[in-house]
Amino acid sequence: MATIAQAFSQLGIAIDDKKILEMEKLVIGFETRHTHAIALGSQSLGVHPIAFIDADRAALFDVFQTSESRVRESIRQAPNINITHKVASDPFNLLCVWLLHLAVIYIQNERVRERFQLNVAKYLHYRFFTSLVKHHLPHGANESVMTAVVNSLTRKFDIVIYKSWRKTIEARCLDLISKEGLHYHTIETASPDAKLLYVLSDTQTRIRDKINTICELYYQYHKQGITIGSRAATDTDLEGEKIVVAKNSIFDTAITNMTVEILNLHQFVERQSATEVAGQFPAVSPSMLCTVLAEWSTLATSQTKNHELDFVKKTPDGEIYIGARALITAIIQNSFRYCLANKIPITNKSQVWTQLKNLYSSSRVMTPEILAIKQSVGYFVESIGRTSRESTKASLRLALIMYVLYRCFRYI
Repeated sequence: MATIAQAFSQLGIAIDDKKILEMEKLVIGFETRHTHAIALGSQSLGVHPIAFIDADRAALFDVFQTSESRVRESIRQAPNINITHKVASDPFNLLCVWLLHLAVIYIQNERVRERFQLNVAKYLHYRFFTSLVKHHLPHGANESVMTAVVNSLTRKFDIVIYKSWRKTIEARCLDLISKEGLHYHTIETASPDAKLLYVLSDTQTRIRDKINTICELYYQYHKQGITIGSRAATDTDLEGEKIVVAKNSIFDTAITNMTVEILNLHQFVERQSATEVAGQFPAVSPSMLCTVLAEWSTLATSQTKNHELDFVKKTPDGEIYIGARALITAIIQNSFRYCLANKIPITNKSQVWTQLKNLYSSSRVMTPEILAIKQSVGYFVESIGRTSRESTKASLRLALIMYVLYRCFRYI
């Protein structure tokens, strides 16, 4: 009789830098496909389509150079796996738990290991999440009814605390892989079998319970005819300003898509966009802007391999966003938060462009968030050493910020 660890060891799976990067791309690809970014960036269920398809399932086996049939054979060799328990005997699910364990063996760098485990856990959760939503809301959900449900929830619900399903799932995944978590020792040792199987059943139960409660409320509200106009759905930011929830989803989508773009040089460096933006700054030519954008894209790719996309450096003067995703997030969130706070209509792109260009050009603006963005972009410009002229550096810094916003307009 073989234990699960003994049976799965025969698969011969090893984890290297290439597989770590491919796992990250797998997760990003799922999060950004079609309307997935909107669905995951929302607090609603069933309003925006999201699906974990057969190709998503097969992709995991492909990344680790195995097959579902080989994993199924390993399952047959482990008698402690009860094949009548669908969740705890599924090859995809069990492979995910095995990968969480293998990370402990193969990845010495703690930060890289945790990032890899987080990606595996998210991919597993996305499969559970989409399956449960499809089961409970096979025909989707009425947005007005679902919005009423979300607005009725208290802070005892994670979705209220984290404000989106992507962040709710990520928080749960961090808890799953935490050294202080319930399952850490089991994942580390891949034993005993009963506890290893419980990792799966407990994980699926926790996300299922979150979705069940919301869907039960949804059908109650639907039956009673309780609705709310989607435009009435609001949330409150740190300054107490009212922000339309739908806009938050749009900004989240823009951040996700821009992050994916910067990891693809030919997609991120778009000559026509660079020409339009550079035309606003006489000291910056389109070719210079394209060159610097290409260097930023190359840096972002390197940061992905080193798991530094979200790296933020603490300094005595505040924070510097080193990671490309951290910087893009700061630019988009704080720029449009400024617009909303100053009642600048988001749909009026010409006005938004002018106001934000003036904001980032002004030497009198002392808002910490805006200063951090300017300092962070300035830090990058200094690091690549393309020019020694201070006036050109200032123009280039501004052009980079405005290029991100210009490209972001496609999602607004």
